[in-house]
Amino acid sequence: MEPILKNVAQMPDIVQKIARGDSSAILDLGGIFAKNYEDTVGPAMMAPSFGYFKQLNEKIGQTIHAYARFNTAKNAFSTLLYKTGIKAAEKVYERSSEFVGKEATPETFKAFYRLWWTVNEETYHDLLSSEEFTSMSQEMVTRGLLFRKWIDELTDHLLRFTNIPGKKDMDEIYKTIWELKREIKNQKRVIRDLEKKVGAKNRKKKPA
Repeated sequence: MEPILKNVAQMPDIVQKIARGDSSAILDLGGIFAKNYEDTVGPAMMAPSFGYFKQLNEKIGQTIHAYARFNTAKNAFSTLLYKTGIKAAEKVYERSSEFVGKEATPETFKAFYRLWWTVNEETYHDLLSSEEFTSMSQEMVTRGLLFRKWIDELTDHLLRFTNIPGKKDMDEIYKTIWELKREIKNQKRVIRDLEKKVGAKNRKKKPA
C-alpha cells in the first residue's frame, strides 16, 4: 500500500491543475496510475504461473505489463510535446505585442503568420535536437514494439485453442508461397532458355 499512498498523495495538486485548465496534468494523472501499477501489480504480473494454463497466464501477464510500460512512456512523450507547444505559444504571445495598434491588413496578417511559424519551427527544432527527445522517443518506440511482440505471442497462443491459423502459421504459409513462386519463375526461365537452344539447333539442321 505504501507505493499507492505515496503516488496518490500527488493527486490533489494534479486535480487543481486540471481544474485550472492545465491539460498536461491529465497526462500526469495517467502517469500516477501507471506508476502505481509498476510498483504494485506489475511485479505480480511478471511472476511465474503454474497449472495447465501456465503459459497462457504468463503471456497475459507479460502483455498487460508491457502495455502499462508503453502507456507510461507514451504519456511522458506526449507531455514533452505538449509543454513544447505551450512554450512556443508563450513566445508568440510575448512577441505579438509589436502588432498591437497596427491596422489589420494582409501584410500584417502575413507578418504575424511568419512570426508564428518561425517561432514554432525554432522551438520544435530545439526539441528535436535535444537528448531528452531522443531518449524519450526511443523509449516509447521500444516499449511499443515490445507490447506488439507480446500481443502477437498472446494472440498466437489463444488461436491454438481454435482451428484458426495464427500469425506464425500465416507467416510460414506466406514464406512457402513466396519460395514456390520464385522456384516457378526460375523453372520458367530455364525452360525458355532450353527452348531457345533447341530452336537454334533445329534451324541449323534444316537443309538449305
